[in-house]
Amino acid sequence: MGELEIKKKDSITTAMLADMLKGLEKKQKELSPIQQRVKDHSIKFSKLNKAEELKLAQDIAGLAIPRLDDEYIALIVNLLPKNINELRMIFAGSKVNLAPENFEKIMDVLKNYAK
Repeated sequence: MGELEIKKKDSITTAMLADMLKGLEKKQKELSPIQQRVKDHSIKFSKLNKAEELKLAQDIAGLAIPRLDDEYIALIVNLLPKNINELRMIFAGSKVNLAPENFEKIMDVLKNYAK
């Protein structure tokens, strides 16, 4: 088998993944077993719909917090931490170190999306 090459790397949310797989399913008429399991998992564990996830990601990105890239924004959107300790756990063990006031800013945005 030939070597695989990564053409593009994007951080996406669970609702975006489910939407992508639904589109693929419409094209192919049937997903492979692993694709079907991933789709089912992403639907089950998505906490917001795609539009809400996109809006939340934009709101967090709009805070212009240094070193907060798309990967961490997608993690925050997927996990929807309920408090600062949960939010801090997303960054535990990483090289990204946010100031305490930035954690507060993110939590203020997340409060608007709590269900």
